[in-house]
Amino acid sequence: MDWSDHQTFIVLQTPKDFRFAANLQYLNRSETECMHVVENDRVYKLLHLDNQDLVMEISAIYNHCLQVRFVHQIPSKRRTRVAAAAYVWDWFDLDRNLSDFYQMAQNDVVLHQAVKKFRGLSLIGVPDFFEALCWTIIGQQINLPFAYTLKQRLVELCGRPVNYENQTYWTFPSPEQVANLSIDALRELQFTVRKAEYLIGVAASIVTGELSRAQFLNMSGFDQAYKALQNVRGIGPWSANYVLMRHFRDEYALPAQDVGLQNAVKIALQMQRKPTVNEVVDIAEHWGHWKSYATFYLWMTLFAQV
Repeated sequence: MDWSDHQTFIVLQTPKDFRFAANLQYLNRSETECMHVVENDRVYKLLHLDNQDLVMEISAIYNHCLQVRFVHQIPSKRRTRVAAAAYVWDWFDLDRNLSDFYQMAQNDVVLHQAVKKFRGLSLIGVPDFFEALCWTIIGQQINLPFAYTLKQRLVELCGRPVNYENQTYWTFPSPEQVANLSIDALRELQFTVRKAEYLIGVAASIVTGELSRAQFLNMSGFDQAYKALQNVRGIGPWSANYVLMRHFRDEYALPAQDVGLQNAVKIALQMQRKPTVNEVVDIAEHWGHWKSYATFYLWMTLFAQV
């Protein structure tokens, strides 16, 4: 992690292909996103670290640099600033050199227009393991706007608000908070019974230690983690790929069952019908170890059309 500590703010050095504006475009895709705020070419994000509520203002200050300014409380400890820097570094996937991806994609019939339009976009992650699991469960088999609505309702039910300059920022609910919810409480928010059971079950498994991020970090590769995630109740093939892609940064994750990905491929190839799952898998063979990035860029082509 290439960064500098200035106590009231930190500066992160970004890869040469990183473009903050492209990432803001993605982060600003939903009016009901409750976990960050995009305003005036900046993104504001609340973190709770070392018992401090830190509202971060993230902006591009000059080429290849992000400034993270602490606008609500100043972290009193260097280790807290290190943790904040690590979060932002992971969130924007700043370890990634995309040169090889762009070289591959510019000659790919499916990807060349996407990388031309969104060059500089990182695969924005979900650094918190529990949040990533919840988000993939919430998003199963519903449209994206309603998924954002359900997430907002869950966060407002048991997340924690911090008010700063007429804006409310939220922490994501903890596993303990969700584990203590009743199915009826989630049903009142329009969660299905099955999704309510999945969310509460995943939360309880994390609280008891039956499920942890560390379990997956110790696995040998994509196949083992992919199979193990599907042993979690509520996590199927699509969800396993999504968590591996957005949280664990697995380059081979490919949610081929995703209707959005299928539609993006259909548009790119000017097909008369959506490709099948097997056809998406075959097409993605050319993407090699860039399958997750290819998926993310193709999703972005759909967001841009809304």
